[in-house]
Amino acid sequence: MTARNSQSAIRNSLLPLCLLAFLLRLFLLDAQPIWWDEGISIHLAHSSLTAIVANRAGNLHPPLYFFLLKGWIALAGDSAFSARFLSALFSTLLVPALYAFGRRWLGRRAGLFAALLGGLSPLYVIYAQEVRVYGLLPLVYLALLTLARRLVAPRNSQPAPRSPWFLLAAVETLALALHYMSLFAVVCVVITMAVRLRRRRADLLRLLAVQILAALLLLPWLLTVMRHASALTARLGMSNWRAEPVTLAHFARLLWTFQLTGLTSLVTDPVAIVLTVAVGLTLAGGLGLLIASASRRRAVSLLLDWLLPLASALVVWLLRPLSHPRYVLLFTPPLLLLCALVLDRLLDRSWLARGLALLLALSLLITFAFSLRAYFFDPRFGKDDTRSVAAAIAARATADDLVLVPPEDWSVPYYYDGLARVEMIRPTDD
Repeated sequence: MTARNSQSAIRNSLLPLCLLAFLLRLFLLDAQPIWWDEGISIHLAHSSLTAIVANRAGNLHPPLYFFLLKGWIALAGDSAFSARFLSALFSTLLVPALYAFGRRWLGRRAGLFAALLGGLSPLYVIYAQEVRVYGLLPLVYLALLTLARRLVAPRNSQPAPRSPWFLLAAVETLALALHYMSLFAVVCVVITMAVRLRRRRADLLRLLAVQILAALLLLPWLLTVMRHASALTARLGMSNWRAEPVTLAHFARLLWTFQLTGLTSLVTDPVAIVLTVAVGLTLAGGLGLLIASASRRRAVSLLLDWLLPLASALVVWLLRPLSHPRYVLLFTPPLLLLCALVLDRLLDRSWLARGLALLLALSLLITFAFSLRAYFFDPRFGKDDTRSVAAAIAARATADDLVLVPPEDWSVPYYYDGLARVEMIRPTDD
């Protein structure tokens, strides 16, 4: 097969791969009930823009995703399928984005491997089926990494165009308006760029100007948050950020398992332990071979893109643990690109290297299949059955009854269509 035919085959493989990823994200999309966080999202999407701003200013998440969801629900409706479809769409777009990044910086075949892993990743599939921001976050981080590489790439004496710098400011602003954990990604990208641009004074000044512009764009929101500082402080006090610290070993194992499986409860599953350890060992072996080769710079760069923001978040969690590691989903695209790079480079080396690549591919695919099966078909991993609860209440309650639900739990009211009035009660209510 000629080089041109090989490239054509790779391009022709991308479309069915994107279709497969899309169908996988739509599979049983509305089978599981809307749960607590999703209920909040849908409730906010039915609120006014002013109400969304006031609610999010005193909360732990910024408002941009809820603005997007409000517009989407106005067009597509608020059924579980329609509301989750937006996340599925964003998550599907990550697949061609991984291919484009890999093709540009790693090679066409590596890009295809990255797209395949992104399309089948249970982490991405699971969070593509939630009415939350997490399906969009990896796409934003990948955009940051793409712009950073483009802007620090060596070039001739000609000045760089201004448009990528303005686009970088826009993506930074977008990331921070979607989720506060994006701050770790932005800081790590900016520091990495500053180091690479240290001998290019004009570009360093442009990078500084980008940060000033992003700060100015976010200033109205920061001022709004400051005006609601007391509510935010109270929210922090209500959360479990003051929980007992966990050991570093446990947290590292939890984060690794979660990034590969998307299910935190698999951290103690014997099969999942064997599979995730196999992925870790084969990936480490492959990286060891790459670091001793001409691909060292690319491997180290992706490793830093993955581990630096992850390590920053880990420090925060060790000091003030969170209940769920889903926020690290943002930092995971470099991990899949790193796996794709290892697979691509080892396939062109000795039989021993090709055997290691085969083991890595098999361990990844078996881990993905095991995790997806657990998510889709094992009831132990299902969401709370708020749909049945609402139906049971509606069947028994009369117009003279009062249904009390916990504060901000809009999941049961989402399904409830009975005669009784629904109210949220707080411990401080009379």
